[in-house]
Amino acid sequence: MVIGKRLNALVSAALIAVFGFIGVHEGLSFNIGSVSRMGPGFFPMALGVILVVVSAVILVQGFLPGSKLNETLQLDLELKGWLLVLAGICSFILLGEVVGFVPAIFALVFLSALGDSRNSLKVSLIAAAVTTTVGFVIFGVLLRIPMNAFAWGN
Repeated sequence: MVIGKRLNALVSAALIAVFGFIGVHEGLSFNIGSVSRMGPGFFPMALGVILVVVSAVILVQGFLPGSKLNETLQLDLELKGWLLVLAGICSFILLGEVVGFVPAIFALVFLSALGDSRNSLKVSLIAAAVTTTVGFVIFGVLLRIPMNAFAWGN
């Protein structure tokens, strides 16, 4: 049914646009700064603008004849993946203050990588180790952002 397929595109675009407008609104409540010296509102605002643009593209493509978006949408919900990504985010929030940046990033990436059914335990461990190392080198060593890499015993 054409109306139902177009409704899917409309609803998808509207949801993405809502999150985009929220990002822009919240970003504007902080100092935006400039591209060379970004303020705390720059990233949420930029991400919000990107989401609004993506929603416009989805909306336009949804109404074009012969568009792939007009095909039947299938929802392949992998509950394990969603729960592991959510567990990774929660672990980062909880571990960040307690044990430090490095273990929190490792837990976040490891649990989130396990959420992909194609990843093995070994691949998830390697992804977490590499991401944690690169993140520490970039933010802790090169940019010298003050952080507690390891907060055990503090």
